[in-house]
Amino acid sequence: MASNLEVNTKTTEPTLSAMEIDEGEKWKSNVPFMRELAEQCDTKPGNVNHKVVEQLMLADKEGGPQFKRLFLVLLESALIEPSTCGMIKSKIGEIVDDLDNVRNINWCSYTISVLKFAIDNWSKTDKNAFAGPLPSS
Repeated sequence: MASNLEVNTKTTEPTLSAMEIDEGEKWKSNVPFMRELAEQCDTKPGNVNHKVVEQLMLADKEGGPQFKRLFLVLLESALIEPSTCGMIKSKIGEIVDDLDNVRNINWCSYTISVLKFAIDNWSKTDKNAFAGPLPSS
């Protein structure tokens, strides 16, 4: 017998921590990890693209802390909250600096809030292409 799975703040709050990421928050280029990433890519913090992060991940054969940080930034910037310019504009740079903090993030709430924010902004005009997480019905 199949049942419906309801995913919302009410169902996720009891199991996930209340630490939130503000979807309206500006991306941060001054966080140590984002500065280091830009230096590794020989570019400015706002010009790091997904392909370079992917290549750095593939080159990391140990799967240690650096790989985890790269994975989280790629997850956020490619799947959860892509930027309109195609570059990495991470809002979680401070969080990935301290990997122990990652388990305290309410990822479900963050993803839902980003989706709502993107849909609201997209619906304001029909001239812009949708540049956010994939909408769900």
